This record gives sequence, structure tokens and C-alpha cells, in this order.
Amino acid sequence: MVEETEAVQINNLLLLFISNVLPIVVGVLIEATLYWIKHLGQRKGWRLRLAIAQALQWQVIGWVLIGVLFRSLTDIVRDPALIMPAATLLNALFILLITIGVIRLLTGLVTLYLQQTAVASTSILQNMIRVGGLFVGLGVFLQNIGFQIGPWLTVIAGSSVGITLALQGPLSNLFAGITLLASNRIRPGHYVKLASGEEGYVVDIQWHTTTIRQLANNLVVVPNGVMVSAIVINYDEPEPELSILIEVGVSYDSDLRHVERVTLEVADEVMQNVSGGVQTANCLFRYHTFADFSINFTVILRGQQFIDQYLLKHEFVKRLHERYHAEGIVIPFPIRTLATDSTQPLHLQGIWSDTERVSLERNAQMKTLPKDTPLTS
Repeated sequence: MVEETEAVQINNLLLLFISNVLPIVVGVLIEATLYWIKHLGQRKGWRLRLAIAQALQWQVIGWVLIGVLFRSLTDIVRDPALIMPAATLLNALFILLITIGVIRLLTGLVTLYLQQTAVASTSILQNMIRVGGLFVGLGVFLQNIGFQIGPWLTVIAGSSVGITLALQGPLSNLFAGITLLASNRIRPGHYVKLASGEEGYVVDIQWHTTTIRQLANNLVVVPNGVMVSAIVINYDEPEPELSILIEVGVSYDSDLRHVERVTLEVADEVMQNVSGGVQTANCLFRYHTFADFSINFTVILRGQQFIDQYLLKHEFVKRLHERYHAEGIVIPFPIRTLATDSTQPLHLQGIWSDTERVSLERNAQMKTLPKDTPLTS
């Protein structure tokens, strides 16, 4: 009899281990595998696996624990009046946990898509998925535990006019951000310049603002409504390549054909050897002005993106100055020639300003007056 009792206890312990402990062990092993995949995917660049692993992390063990609790509840509690509320609550928790997993998976896939299209983070899309999914999951959760959400939805719909008026500013910026994304004209990573003068790289499009990082690494926060209504120059559309215009002037004594040939040689050299230059581009040279001291022209280089223009200009100016010096080409600086009459005193020759001339004449008169003469204005 004692042996039979011990055998029954052993069977019960074995059944308890199989039904409760073993699933928990398996869940822990799966979580460890997901943790390993997550860190290995970050090093190996497994983007899709990384998104799935991040979405399922802590989800599997949650499902297992809910299943174990439900199993233990049916084994321990025999009263259906107590089982039903607890089972309903566990079912609602399971649905809420699945909703969170789906939200995390969708946001991960959106981030993966943006990375594949060479677009940085857009928080507005991810936040909309999170908030929308959370509202759906919360509604299902409340519905499962017996909370009637229909009357609350009716109240919210009835007060929608007041809510809209109260949140007019945030809602207008929210829809402006959605308009920015839908138009696909401005995306994170683009270099833009506003009509008000702010310029830089678009970092993120959020609920109500767009963040722009300037070249000095300062952040400019612009309301989405301003981004939609303002005049914006996008230096990355329709393509990131841009023309770089450099103004130069040479002496009137220069051989203009020789100047053109030498300048284009330097421009082609910069395009081929300096980082950021478009090697297949043909540089342009155009004379345009007979100025006071020089004949001016424009050299047009080609850069791969907006930031490349600074290095290209820097190298072009250095190399062009060195080459002009070697070729004997003169870049003139302003010179003013003064025609004077040597028979008059300097203060009357016209090289002084009106104020200086009056002061000099007054001083000269005072030197010739007697000491007792009264001073008049």
C-alpha cells in the first residue's frame, strides 16, 4: 500500500514537472536563443532575424507562464465560479501580450524597410503603429474582462468637436507630419534649407516637429506645419549631386584662351583626385563680366552631395592659385589711382572727405588769426 502511494506521488511529481516546469525550462531556452540571435544579428547584420528576435523577446516566456498558470488553475481550483473570472483575466492578458508582440514586430519591420531605403528614423510612423495597436489591444483586453467600451466610445465621439478645438495645434502638426511622409519630398537624411535661413540634415519627423541637424551639430526643431507651408530647398532631390559655382577674376592683360585651358585642367584634376568630386562630370567655364579691375568668370564643378562642396572649393582655390602663379596669370586686387594737383595743399586736393576737409580748413584758418580774435561758428 505504501509502495502504491509512493508510486502515485512520483507520477504526480513527474506530471507536475512535465506540465509546469518543463514548459518554463523550454521557454527560458527559447528566450536565451532569441537573446543570442539578437546580439549575433547586430554584429552580422541580420536585419530581418534581428527584428523578429526583438519582437519575440520576453513574449515566449510570457505565453508559457500564462499557460502554466491556466493549467495550474484548472488543477487546483474546482469551483467553476472561481475558474471563469481567472480564466477570463488570463485570456485577456494573453491577447494583450500578443498585441504588444505584433506592435513590436510591425515597428521593427517598418524600421527595417526605412533602413533598406536609406532613410533614417521616422518616429511618427513607429509611434502611430504603437499607439494604434495599443488602443486596439487595450480595447480587446477591456472587452474580454467584461468592461463595456461602447458607451465610452459614444461619449468620445460626441465630444470630438471640443477635443478637436482643444488640440487644434497638435493635431494640425500631426497631420502636417503625415503629409510630409505621404508626399515623400522630404525624408530623414535629406539636406534641406528653409526660407527663414535654417539648414541642415533632417534627423527625424516626429508627432508635431521635424528635427534638423545643422553642420555645427546643433539641432533645429521646426513644427511640421511650418515645414509644410514654408519654402524649402531640398538638396537631395531629385538627386544628391549638385553643381558648385566658383567666381574668379583675371587681369585684363591675360590671354583668355590660355586662362580657360589652365582653369579647366585644374578643375578636372580636382574632380578626379578629391573626395566628393564626380569623376565623370565635365567642368564648365564661362566668362561673364568686364569688371572694374578684372575679367570675371564662373567655374562650375560637380559634387556628389551637398557637404562635398566645401572640400572641393577648398582644393580648387589652392590648386588654381598655385597653377596661376606658375603660368604667370595674374588675379588682380582692387587698386585706386588718385589724380592730384601738386600746386594745392593736400587738404584741398580732393582726397579727403567733406568732414575731414572742413576740419583741416578750419585748423589752417585758426593758425593765421590773431590771438585776440573771437571764435565764431
